[in-house]
Amino acid sequence: MAAESLLRSPAAADTRMATLVRVGLTPVVVGTALGVGYGNIGGALGEAAFLTRYHHPSDAMLQALAAAMQAGCVIGSLFAGWLADTQGRRRTILIALVCVVASSAVLLVPALAPHTDNLAPLFVGRALLGLGGGLACTAVPIHVSETAPASYRGAVEASFQFGVVLGILIAYALN
Repeated sequence: MAAESLLRSPAAADTRMATLVRVGLTPVVVGTALGVGYGNIGGALGEAAFLTRYHHPSDAMLQALAAAMQAGCVIGSLFAGWLADTQGRRRTILIALVCVVASSAVLLVPALAPHTDNLAPLFVGRALLGLGGGLACTAVPIHVSETAPASYRGAVEASFQFGVVLGILIAYALN
């Protein structure tokens, strides 16, 4: 009886809410970042300044650049389960975030060297972003399913997909 009253106490409710926010925020933030990565290339590839800077690359080159992220996602997702099992879910999510930060640094290279017309940093940056995304698409749902309170698990799991779609919408709106 004492345990039941403890679970219904305001302190227990605060702890449950804090856990829900902590667990629920990760999939939304990671999903939104991934969605922005998916959606932002469309605006760049159609931009006249981009095409002029890189000497009007062929359609095949532009398609390959757009697909570099998805190729990275496939590679990341192939290794994500193994990495999550051997290194843990949190560490795998941290590795995914390191890939995303590294991709951001690589994608800054053209901005820091405005006279270069090499597409290689864009390919590498998008592939790294995809690698992190592939890891995250596997590790985040696993982590959430193991840590979310049972009564909120479905909603928290769905928040990852909501974050991805929200990120794509943000990217399209900014494009």
